Order: sequence, then C-alpha cells, then structure tokens
Amino acid sequence: MSEEIKASLCLSLLPNLIKHDKSYPKPQYLRERTVLGNVKTEGEMDEVTAGSQLIVKVLLDENHRRPVWLQAWGGTMPFPGL
Repeated sequence: MSEEIKASLCLSLLPNLIKHDKSYPKPQYLRERTVLGNVKTEGEMDEVTAGSQLIVKVLLDENHRRPVWLQAWGGTMPFPGL
C-alpha cells in the first residue's frame, strides 16, 4: 500500500477521531512530526533512515526535556542500535 493511500485512509478517519477528541491534532501537525523508519527489509537495522536520524537527534538533544516515546509496532527496524 502506497504512502499516499495510507495518508488518504487516515484522513478519512479524521472526522471520527475529532468527534471523540476535539483536541486531536490537525493533519499538518502530524505530518511535520512523522517520519518513516526502515520499511524495506524486515529485521534490517543497519540502514540510516529519517526515523533513525530523528531518534538520534532527539535523544542527543540536551535541551529536550519532554518524554520520548518510541513505538515499535512492526518491529525495531528504525531504532539505531539502542
């Protein structure tokens, strides 16, 4: 399934998400904060991806004081050797 199709599906769910939570983030807000990890090869953790770079950037940022939540629903591929 292409990323465009996935995005369209997510947008189709937006009215229901907002119905249940009026403060649900706008699509643009989510797009600005969402990146992909490795989606090519299951179990592969050597490839540097936008996802792994973002994880490293946030974890090494000494000024970042908020909790960092890493979700690994499909595996740990984007995690850069943590």
